[in-house]
Order: sequence, then C-alpha cells, then structure tokens
Amino acid sequence: MTDALPEQLVRLPVQVSLRLGEGTDSFIRRLAQANHLKPSYLRGCLVGPPDYGRGKRPRADRLAAVTGRRQDVLERVLADLVRQKRARPAPDKPKRRVTSSADKPALFTAIRRDVQAVSAAVAKSRCAASRVQADGHRNSRCMAV
Repeated sequence: MTDALPEQLVRLPVQVSLRLGEGTDSFIRRLAQANHLKPSYLRGCLVGPPDYGRGKRPRADRLAAVTGRRQDVLERVLADLVRQKRARPAPDKPKRRVTSSADKPALFTAIRRDVQAVSAAVAKSRCAASRVQADGHRNSRCMAV
C-alpha cells in the first residue's frame, strides 16, 4: 500500500530578491530559473492540490513556505498574489426607468407627435429638393422625384 505524498514544502536553496509591485508570475519565473526548475512545474507546486492546473492562482502560504519569507510580506510586495476586492465604480449612466401602465398613453402620444413632426420635416425637405433639382435640369417635379 502506498502512502500519499507529504504536503510539506521545502524551502528552495536559491532565493531571489523581491521587487516591489512585481507580478506573481514574474517572481515565480525568476525563482524557478534561479533554482533550475521549469516555471510551470514550480507554479503547479505552488497552486497545490487538487487544482495543479494552468490559470489557477498560486497560494500565498505555499509561496511563503518555498521562499522562506513571511506570507504578509509577500502579499504586500507582490501586486497580484491575493485577489483584491473591487471598489464599485460610480455609475456613469442613470438606472433604467420602468414606465408604469398609467404613463404609457402619454408616452405613446409624445412618440406619435415626434414622428409626425419628423416626417413633416422630411417631406418638406424632399419637396424643396425636388424643386431645386427640377429647376436645375429644366424638368417637371414629377420627373425629378
């Protein structure tokens, strides 16, 4: 019967310096290269079970164990080690207003009035355009349209 591998991580022999504001992936890549490891292998170890997969976030406690540094120091120095809560941005546009049934007849009347005003303006401009075109070519308005 085989026993499961121990979960205890050992500190890596070669340490790299921390850079303020550096990304976690960059730090892991530098740490792996300094210790002659593949960055993907070290990242998988830092993500830990059961995930081990790509795209998963390395755990801060496992990174602290491997580097020999305190977890709170790593969280403060590495920009994206822990997920920050997003501050809710101020809404740029007003919230959607729902029209009640009582307001709808007035709304429909306003829409009809606006459509009639626009269509009258369009008809007037067409008439003027056809007059100009007919006069320019010495044709009747019926031919110009």
